[in-house]
Amino acid sequence: MFGSFYFFYKYLKLRPRKQYRTLFISLGLLFLATLSWGGSLYYLIYFSLLDYWLILLSIPLLLIFFPQLSQPLIPNPGVDENNPLRFVRQMVMFFTIFLMSNRIKSIPKNKWLMALPLLIVGLLSPKFLILLTPLVPLLLIHAWKKADPFTKDWMVPLASIIGLIYILQIGIGWHGPYDYEHSMVEQAIQTAQEENKVLENSWGLGHLIFYHNGLTTKHSGMSEITCTNCIILSYDEFPNCELLREEQKLMLYNC
Repeated sequence: MFGSFYFFYKYLKLRPRKQYRTLFISLGLLFLATLSWGGSLYYLIYFSLLDYWLILLSIPLLLIFFPQLSQPLIPNPGVDENNPLRFVRQMVMFFTIFLMSNRIKSIPKNKWLMALPLLIVGLLSPKFLILLTPLVPLLLIHAWKKADPFTKDWMVPLASIIGLIYILQIGIGWHGPYDYEHSMVEQAIQTAQEENKVLENSWGLGHLIFYHNGLTTKHSGMSEITCTNCIILSYDEFPNCELLREEQKLMLYNC
């Protein structure tokens, strides 16, 4: 995904020379990235704002995948990664170095304009601030070039520390949720609605249920499942309930 951004930015720099091969490489990498994470498709819409002929490609895809692209952008205070308040925390981390160096004004307006659409997307759903990641070094380079020698000495270590913190946050997210968890959560929500029963779940699945527009009271902290007439999604066994499905030790019960 970031490789796609790099080649697209390079294409923008070379555009007067019509280096379309660079653009095709960018789109090819973006296609591969989208196969791994659907959120990469937002880059195509973003690229269309910077190179208008790509609208011919992005509009059909936007019409086809509009529900999948629009639903994750809906703010949800109950889920941390969709909570707009997290945007404030991330922005403090991103721009601390610029504020401390007092060099924000040295960054060209066109670079801020490039960042604006991604900032708006990040405000709606902070997890998509990852899309802004390639632009941060560009902004940092402009600030560093205009800084005095003393400021340059601490800007690089501070940027490294902030970047490490951000990467560790992303790394934690790499451990899940998995495809089978998404699938079983969707089935659990549907079954609870069809049976008109309360949905109970093990710790760690509550936010994923919220993500899929389900309802549960067990989403923060540890809690014991005690219901007797409900749908249960859990890694624990409930022998007195009907087992509807099991995937990777995650079980769906009708009690």
